[in-house]
Amino acid sequence: MAKGTSRINLIDRLSQTMEEQENTSADQGSSLIERAVRSDNSDEPLENEFAEARIPATKPNLEPPAISSAAWHSSEAQNSIELDLDLMANAGFLVTEGHRNKLKEQYRVIKRPLLVNAFQRPDGTANPHIIMVSSAKPNEGKTFTAINLAMSIAAEREVKVLLMDGDVIRQDLTRQFGLEDESGYLDLLKGRMDSVSDIITRTNIPSLAILPCGSQYEDATELFASSRMSDLMDDIADRYSDRIIIIDTPPILATSETQALAFHAGQSVMVVEAGETTRRQLEEALTLLPSRERLYCVLNKA
Repeated sequence: MAKGTSRINLIDRLSQTMEEQENTSADQGSSLIERAVRSDNSDEPLENEFAEARIPATKPNLEPPAISSAAWHSSEAQNSIELDLDLMANAGFLVTEGHRNKLKEQYRVIKRPLLVNAFQRPDGTANPHIIMVSSAKPNEGKTFTAINLAMSIAAEREVKVLLMDGDVIRQDLTRQFGLEDESGYLDLLKGRMDSVSDIITRTNIPSLAILPCGSQYEDATELFASSRMSDLMDDIADRYSDRIIIIDTPPILATSETQALAFHAGQSVMVVEAGETTRRQLEEALTLLPSRERLYCVLNKA
């Protein structure tokens, strides 16, 4: 991960980090950019090895968890599901239980500066506890990254995490957790639900809750861009200012919704697919984001 105060420096620092980590390579004669970011201009969506992975869940009558600083209570999230952590691990996702492994260590490195920015360095940045996860184009692994980041932060045991599906068209995160038939923020915007607590779903990981998109509507894009959505995000940011909110957003070059969400996020994480995302695509995506100090890149599938 690399942090940059300007968009070009961000890319240069990402390249520098990759170069430092490159110990051996079959194509030593090629340049770093040729190895890490192909120079072709193909925009054809790429297959994501985790795209079909689904997190099976059931809907038991869970007893409300004990009230603590790191557990979502039934008064905050009325719905609940139980995640199958074994199947999640088999699908390649990070789980809070089990032994230390390389994936857990990588996400410990990724989450640490995000948590420090959110809670320990108040510098006037608006909503530092809201983290937007996006990518330049589809299938770079942003949903996979958002879920693993949420799982890693939830393992802190002292921080509540709200994982929000910000893609009203594809709803990848909603489907991953099997919440397609559950109400979400689109239903709240339509006036079919009364409060945020009606649409947040608790999990058997006490510190983790999920906010799905909700029902599919023909005017979902218009709802998303409405002032009501902006008011909802302001309400969520204020209501849950003591916890981390991670938003899985659509690819920046594929839709305009991400730019609207970016104004509510105090930190942004760009997922970059090694060997596939071109430098031109990454630069173009970054120019569409509001100027942010806390902007990071995660090199995925390296």
